[in-house]
Amino acid sequence: MAQSNFQKNEFYYDTYDNFIDELKNKNSFLEILGKKKVIDIYNSKTVFHTSWNSGEDLPENGIYFEHFNIIVELKSLKELRLENLFVKNLPANFINLNQLITLELCFSRSADVEKNLAILKGLKLLKYLDLNGSRLSEKQRDYIRIELSKQGVIVNDVVMLRSN
Repeated sequence: MAQSNFQKNEFYYDTYDNFIDELKNKNSFLEILGKKKVIDIYNSKTVFHTSWNSGEDLPENGIYFEHFNIIVELKSLKELRLENLFVKNLPANFINLNQLITLELCFSRSADVEKNLAILKGLKLLKYLDLNGSRLSEKQRDYIRIELSKQGVIVNDVVMLRSN
């Protein structure tokens, strides 16, 4: 009987705070992460989205994810979920994640949509992008959805804003 992915321990699921703590032992942590096919890192704090008109780059309790130097080294990664963790710009070498099929992240309001879209288009196996909770305008989210759908990528771009 074949082992399930869970039994083979191909998943890493933890809070952002624990992820940061584990980075203190970067080499051993990289060795562990390098064997994972799925990485899910989440912000354990409740994120509150303010009105788009507030001009804030991040929602309340939002955190910038700035550890792509670690992630881009994980060549066998198939799924990356950064839940309620915000990204300004993906690094150019993110394109080296050529096995990535599923990506979940939140772009901050100041994200360079053109630059990020060019990188996302370079991920040839990408089939699903979840932008849920991004601080992008509706026009920006629609643009990403339309452009990536031309490559067969399904984009979830739901955003929830509370009124002031």
